[in-house]
Parts: sequence; structure tokens; C-alpha cells
Amino acid sequence: MKASIKRYLIVAALLLTSLSIVKSEEAKFKLTVNSKELKTGVIKLTDIAMMGPGKTITEGELVDGKCVLEGSVNDIQEAFVELWPTRDNLQKAGPMGMGVPRYFVFIENKAITLQTTSEDANGYVVIGSQSTSDLMTFRKELGFEAKMDQARKQANGNQELFAKSMKEIHKDYQVQLKELVKKNPQSTAACYLAYSYFRKQRKKDYTYWEELLGYFNNNIHAVRYYKEMNNEVATASFMKVGNQAPAFILKDVNGLTVSLKDFRGKIVLVDFWATWCAPCCKEIPYVAELYNKYKGENFEVVAISLDRNIAKWKAFIEKNKLTWVNLLGEENGKHVVADDYNVKGVPYNVLIDAQGNIIALNLHEEKLAARLEELFGKNKN
Repeated sequence: MKASIKRYLIVAALLLTSLSIVKSEEAKFKLTVNSKELKTGVIKLTDIAMMGPGKTITEGELVDGKCVLEGSVNDIQEAFVELWPTRDNLQKAGPMGMGVPRYFVFIENKAITLQTTSEDANGYVVIGSQSTSDLMTFRKELGFEAKMDQARKQANGNQELFAKSMKEIHKDYQVQLKELVKKNPQSTAACYLAYSYFRKQRKKDYTYWEELLGYFNNNIHAVRYYKEMNNEVATASFMKVGNQAPAFILKDVNGLTVSLKDFRGKIVLVDFWATWCAPCCKEIPYVAELYNKYKGENFEVVAISLDRNIAKWKAFIEKNKLTWVNLLGEENGKHVVADDYNVKGVPYNVLIDAQGNIIALNLHEEKLAARLEELFGKNKN
């Protein structure tokens, strides 16, 4: 009996090992690049960063117009295929890869072929990636870039006219984008288009985005682009005037633990900032003036810094004599509190009442002064 169980366990272990090997072998991408114009050089595959240069995923030599790149990705990854004439060009150009042919492609763990061609309007065709093909088709249908170029030409340097045209273009694009998603609710490419536009918007209409996300099928809910948008929309729906402000516990400049609950009974301005943020530094005198005016009337400023350089942060506080509550927002390399408060840029602040409820979002200078005067004026009565 024991021998049978032992044999069974051995067989099971071998099967699991075999499945793991097969899975690891399958979970790879094989990108074949065929270049019609460039016959020798370097092919570089870089991910697409929303800010700054992307990171190199892999690279290889182009020989007789062909290069095969292999690797693996944990999730679908948007990337650029860059064609460099020589490695010397690559080293001199810097990290941005400007001035060389570059082609967008979705990288998935499968076989994909990218063929450059002057016969296609995009300059290339992709085989094996339906998401990439769909994206190229969708972009052509929506025509956002073409409309923007046309508006720029018609404005002829008149920034006011260009801004007015772009406002209408954005308004139309949002309608088009929603219709595109409704027609293609299972499309990763449609989700990526929405995600790209979502990330570029400084001020978002979250009601619009909540409706748009509702059109996607369940299979898209696991896609990274959908999850990032949905998480922000969910957080934004919570960060509304009248709702309870998210609780937090952080360390102050002396390493002591501070909680939002410590300030119950006071009106609190939670101010997100950083020493490297010029607009934040410019705003400090205005905040200081309001703090000195109302600090004796149950008002507190809780400044949460997004700095990573702790020494620089402490030196800045000491030099500028910032006497309000100063907290460091980073914990274990993450800004969890900033995420909880849906902070997408600094300076950003949240005004909270004595019961811990949100009074106002992102008021600055004159608007903040007027709101505080209104609040403390009422309190005095």
C-alpha cells in the first residue's frame, strides 16, 4: 500500500514538472522583424512609458533584413520596435530613440511577425497580433491625430483658435470612443485606446469613464489597462465631498507615528506636495499665511510629501521653517496614501471637517482662502 502511494506521488510530481516545463516553454514571445529598407543594424524592443524613456525589453542584430527577438511578458505589453542602422547610432542617440523608425506593437507570449513596407499607410504590417491590427484600424477610424494636425494648420499659430478647435475635437472624440467600445466590448485594442486617452486627461469626468468601462465584457476585466482605469474610477467615486476621508498612519519628520484620527475636532488641510515640485514650493507662502491666520481656531495643515530623498525633505522643512505637521508619504517604495486620495499630480489638497468628512477638493490660493474664511466665519457665529 505504501509503495503504491509512493509511486503515485512520484508520477504526480513528474506530471506537474512536465506541465511546468511545457507552460514555461509556451509562455514566450517570438517576434520576427522583416525590414524591407534596412538590411543590417540593431532591432530594439522597448516598452512604452507614459513619462520619460521606456525600458529595453530585448534587442538583437538585423542580418539580411531579418531579426528574431524572444522573451516573455507577464501581461500584454505595448512596445516600440526600433530600427537602428548601427549600434554606434544607438549609443549616441540617448534613451528616447528619436530619429529612427519605430513601430507600435502589442507583445504577447506568442509568435508575431512585423513587416516594414512602404505600401501600407502605417509603414508596416503585423501578423499574429490581432490586438495590434485592431488598434491600427481603430486609430484610423477615429482620426484624432489627423484632426489635431488639421486644427493646428488652420490655427496658423493662433493658440486661442487652436485651443477652441481642440476642445471640440476632444468632445467629439469622447463620443466616438464610447461608441467604439460599445461596438467592440471584447477588444483589448479598444481598451488600450481608452486607457491611453484616460491617462492623458488631467481633469477627468469620472461619470463618463464609469459608463464607458461598463460596456466592456468580463474577459477584458482582467486586462491591465481596464484594471488601472477601474481602480482610479472607483477611488474617485469614493473621494467626493461629503464622504469620509480615507484614514492613514504615517511617520512625521521626527519618525513619530501620526494618524488622521489625531486631528478629529479640527478642520484639516491635507496637502500633498514635494520639494521637487516648483508649483508646490511657490504655494507654500500662501498656505503659511492661512495657517498662521487660523491655527488658533482648530485648523491644522497636514503636509504629506511625495519625496524619496528624506534628507532633502528634512532640510527643506528646516530651512523654510514649515511648522505644521509634516509627514512622509512613501512607505516601502509606494505612495499608498496618495493612491487612496486619488492624487494624480501635485500640488493637490483635501479639506476635511472636524468629523473627518471631505469638505472640498484641490482648492488653492484665493479659492482656499475664501473657503476657510467661510468656514471659520460660520464657526465664530
